[in-house]
Amino acid sequence: MHPGQSLADELEHMRIDSEPVGFAGRQVSCRDDKVAVAGLSDILTLRMSKEGEIVDRMVIKLAELTTTHSNPIVKVIWAPNRPALLAVATMQLVRMYDLMLDADNFVEELVLPVGNVEDIELIHSSANDEMWLMVLSTSGHLYEHKAMVHIT
Repeated sequence: MHPGQSLADELEHMRIDSEPVGFAGRQVSCRDDKVAVAGLSDILTLRMSKEGEIVDRMVIKLAELTTTHSNPIVKVIWAPNRPALLAVATMQLVRMYDLMLDADNFVEELVLPVGNVEDIELIHSSANDEMWLMVLSTSGHLYEHKAMVHIT
């Protein structure tokens, strides 16, 4: 702030934009120029320019999985070193989407044998260029899954 200027004066000159999401958002995940906003059964993905403008917009709908709201989205994350790979965890499964190919069809799916999905993380091994999906279940198990997706 400049001397004699209030915070309200400073905020008056700040750029604040908004983007309609189209559903009640529950979480945001960002990596590089990508943003994913997740609701109960929908995900809005945005790609931003260096100037902060939206240059690409896609919607992923998981309505077939969440018709009774018993399988909501619990987390979405972008893969490290794979700019178009998005992992989507619902209570019952994890799906991976390659947004360079298609936003409507997942490229890989993992259903837990015991418990529900509590949390997920993606790990990239630079030594052998492998991607690992780590899934923590409500039953207290940590699942390690080598992702089979091949992204160039």
